Formats: sequence, structure tokens, C-alpha cells
Amino acid sequence: CSLIIAVTIPDSVTSIASCAFCSCRSLTEITIPKNVVSLGEWSFDNCSSLTTITILESLTSIGDSAFSGCSSLSSINVSEDNQTFSSENGVLLNKDKTEIILYPIAKTDTKYDIPESVTSIGNFTFQECAILTEVTIPESVTAIGDAAFSLCTSLTKIKIPNSVTTIGCNAFYKCTSLADVTIGDNVTSIDNKAFDSCFAL
Repeated sequence: CSLIIAVTIPDSVTSIASCAFCSCRSLTEITIPKNVVSLGEWSFDNCSSLTTITILESLTSIGDSAFSGCSSLSSINVSEDNQTFSSENGVLLNKDKTEIILYPIAKTDTKYDIPESVTSIGNFTFQECAILTEVTIPESVTAIGDAAFSLCTSLTKIKIPNSVTTIGCNAFYKCTSLADVTIGDNVTSIDNKAFDSCFAL
């Protein structure tokens, strides 16, 4: 499907399966129609020309790595009528903004302050965000998910606040520019390979 530029998904579709649009490298924009309630894992993996995603009101579930490798993705927009998800400045969060779910890979800001309402950084949230050099984690956050910052190759420092108790596996995997990490007093669990291949650390 590498030559597909546009896709119209029929209203009869309620679920998009795992890897359904994997490596559709010419696909530039997608609107998840109103009757779709779930996206499978890697459903849009490696859609490298995809710049914008629009999520309508019915979507309730997004599988891990649904948009991994979407190297041109700069914005995720969510209908205000959606009761599960929301977006803020193109960043995907849950409805009450307590979990940050996905930061678009191609968003051009080099620094990002996670909203103070957030208590959890989801799995793969910042994966491959190579533009970011600095992310501020607020004192409200208690958990950093698996591979949350993996392959953030320009990230130079990170301060994990005292509120955080768990750091997931591969959380900072291959953050090759990461030279300075401060871990808060209340971390009780650092999972496997959390800082694997952080060669500058």
C-alpha cells in the first residue's frame, strides 16, 4: 500500500485492525470516522508521510505503537465530543488530561512542558521525538511508561521529580545525547533497560 495517498474509511467500519495501514508511506492525512471505536497496535505504523490525524467522537481505544514511525506527524486533533481522548496543541491526552498518550514525532518545538494535570506518561508517548532537547516533567507525574522516551536522540537532560515511583522498561532507550539524569527520591522501580544505550550518560 506504499502508493496510497488518501483513504476513505466507510461509516460501517467500527474497528481498524493491527497493522491495517502499516507502511502506507504516501498516506498524508487520515480522519478516523465517527463509528470507529478502536485502533489496533501498529495500525498506522511507518506511515512516514502522515502529517495530521483527526479523531472523531466514538474512538475509545488506541493500541500501543498505533502511530509509531510516523515521522511527518505534527498534529493530532480530537473532537470535543470524544469522551475518552482530548488534544492540546496537537498532543494526544486522555479526556481529563491525566495521561499524556502521544506526542507527534514531527512537532517542531524543541522544548515541551508536560501539563500539570498529567499523572502518567504512557507507553511510547515520546518515542522517536528526535527534535526534542528538553522535556519538563511536573510533580504531578507518578509513572513513566515503557519506552516513553525511547529514541529521543536529542534529549540532553531529564529531571524525574520526587512524585515519580516507577520508570518503565526501555523508558529512555537509545537517548544517545542524554548526559544528565536526576532521579527523584521516591522511585521504587526502574525496569529493564530503562537507560540502555544512553551512551552520553
